[in-house]
Amino acid sequence: MSIVKMISLLILVLSILNDGLPIRSDLMITQGEIIQWAENYPTKKYIDPLFMAAIATQESQLDHKAISSAGAKGLFQFMPITIRDITDRFKYPFDPYDPKQATEAAKIYLTWLCDKLLTEDTGRLIFYLRDPYIKYPHDIVLAAWNWGYGNVQKYINSRVVRNSNIYEAKKEGHIELPTETKTFIAKVNTYYMMLILTN
Repeated sequence: MSIVKMISLLILVLSILNDGLPIRSDLMITQGEIIQWAENYPTKKYIDPLFMAAIATQESQLDHKAISSAGAKGLFQFMPITIRDITDRFKYPFDPYDPKQATEAAKIYLTWLCDKLLTEDTGRLIFYLRDPYIKYPHDIVLAAWNWGYGNVQKYINSRVVRNSNIYEAKKEGHIELPTETKTFIAKVNTYYMMLILTN
């Protein structure tokens, strides 16, 4: 690893520590296992296994038995409605506490979100959204993962007029991303960058 990469990694680790995110050494599930499971499970669209490991790290700190106060379960913190959706829509019944099954379900769901939200015009859409928290195409996917696909559609429609391939920014009536979603996007991106630098 080069000096520049080592310094960048140190800065990212310190940033995470300063944000109060624990870096645990007693993890039962490793990022490497998630990456391997994600690589081995085929989907019609490529989903970066490092991206998936970053989401799991933020969602559960890699605790596959985690349960949130809102009832989200397992490694990827699936809500009961999302578990039902993945089971019914994609015919993939799974145990959210089984880390391998949860990783496969997460890849299925991320593939669907990418199909719905990412097109060749996504870069232009981001420009017209004019939201400092949405900088990259995958940020829109992260917002939908955290806040819900329907909410993200309402958010986009409140900020952008779309007529065919012509976009126009709305001047008023904007829906803002929730603070939790803004934080989620920023922290997943920090983990993602760390994984890119170290893999």
